[in-house]
Amino acid sequence: MKIADIRSAIESLNWSRQNATGGTRDENKRTDLAAILAPRIVAVQNLVIPERFTRDIENRRHALDAAKNVIYRWALSRVEQPADDGQWV
Repeated sequence: MKIADIRSAIESLNWSRQNATGGTRDENKRTDLAAILAPRIVAVQNLVIPERFTRDIENRRHALDAAKNVIYRWALSRVEQPADDGQWV
């Protein structure tokens, strides 16, 4: 695999994460973010990056951490929230 392909896979994960979380709070709750990002997360996790490309190794770690963090926050947002009138939905 060429380094350009590796960088493209990492950027694809970053772009998908940013694109999928760009809506309103309600839109983001309805989006199955984990399902959207899962294939890209697996692809990035499985990348074999030569050690000399330290910046790309760091970019992969950052992209994976950011994706996992946004999935965690998305899951928390789907937990029952109080309605506008103070009642639980």
